[in-house]
Amino acid sequence: HTLFLSDDKGNGEAYDSVVMTNIRFNGEKGKAQYVFQYEEKTYEVEAFLHLTNANTLEVSYSYYGYADTELWQKVEPK
Repeated sequence: HTLFLSDDKGNGEAYDSVVMTNIRFNGEKGKAQYVFQYEEKTYEVEAFLHLTNANTLEVSYSYYGYADTELWQKVEPK
């Protein structure tokens, strides 16, 4: 579940949304269904997960020729 989105400069906004479902891990690697919205439609694609350390998750996915890898950082609530 995402509660807040921000860029690398710290700019962000509250955002309450389901991001992944059917998460499966085997040690540091895993798979999930990545959920995103584009032009008011919801899509689900297979994502590959890699827990690089206790605070960083690498999420990779590909959808109709568009591929991306996101680094998710654990942030402590203020």
